[in-house]
Amino acid sequence: MLKKIRGSDSATYAIATIIVGASYMEEWEMAVKRTWLCYCEKYDLELYVLVRPFETQRHDSIFFQKWLIPKFVGATNKNIELVCYLDSDVIISYRAPNIFNQYCRSGIGVISQQHLPFSVDVDILRRKIALLRRAFVDSNFPLASSLTVRLPDVYGLSGFPPQADYACAGVFLSDTHSQADFLSEAYFNFTLPKTKSLCGGEEVAFNALIQRSSMAHWIDYEWQALWLFEVAEYYPFLYASKFDDPLQVTHCIESILQRVNFLHFAGSFEGRALRRYDVSLFSLDSVTERLLDDDSFCQSDRGPTGRYIFPD
Repeated sequence: MLKKIRGSDSATYAIATIIVGASYMEEWEMAVKRTWLCYCEKYDLELYVLVRPFETQRHDSIFFQKWLIPKFVGATNKNIELVCYLDSDVIISYRAPNIFNQYCRSGIGVISQQHLPFSVDVDILRRKIALLRRAFVDSNFPLASSLTVRLPDVYGLSGFPPQADYACAGVFLSDTHSQADFLSEAYFNFTLPKTKSLCGGEEVAFNALIQRSSMAHWIDYEWQALWLFEVAEYYPFLYASKFDDPLQVTHCIESILQRVNFLHFAGSFEGRALRRYDVSLFSLDSVTERLLDDDSFCQSDRGPTGRYIFPD
């Protein structure tokens, strides 16, 4: 069942996600929902949540049903032309512009997790994550695992021919017409290899599908910054506290949200930080809002005569 969280008579774009289960809904409502609602209100977007499967699952993972979401959103509201699918563990920065303005309708909008704006390439960064996990999380964590497999083998070991790139399927954009039809037909007709996906879920299949069909339209990393990589590059000290310090975690998250638009809490261990994100703690958003508020600096700091007060 597709549940409408925010409706709008004038909206032509929508955000949608999948949240099945009380614990996942609780986490989304605690740390994520407010950022989505603010974003939807700012840009007049509708918001939908799939809370029960559309149909009896013909694939192992319910997340294959994200391929059906653009079609069902379009059927629910004929005015909706474009849909942005987000995994439920994606936080939206209040500074983010309208993602639909970045989107070329000629393809399905996706974000690469191969070409990252960091000091080292993604293979080195993955090795760094493995070392951090072994040092601080599990002394037996394998250094050679699915985490550190190179791109050709991600496809090959999952039973697919290699592709040139790899998108994290936690964010994608589609229209509700031709691209929605393409994804919907793939859901019902796509033949999966007998080999189990190396990464689990639908992500490798999604990449193979859209890339071999030349349907991928690549948009910038800032539209899906990956917490897993951000931590390894900028905040590796979080491993020492096992992501359990709410103040520390919250300030790191707020720092990232000054640089990116969408932050995805990918990472089987690292993703636990989302549950430590305390929206009631001091937020850098409020500081930035004051910095942008001319009246705060032009009026509030004047003396009784109307002249500026100078610090000692």
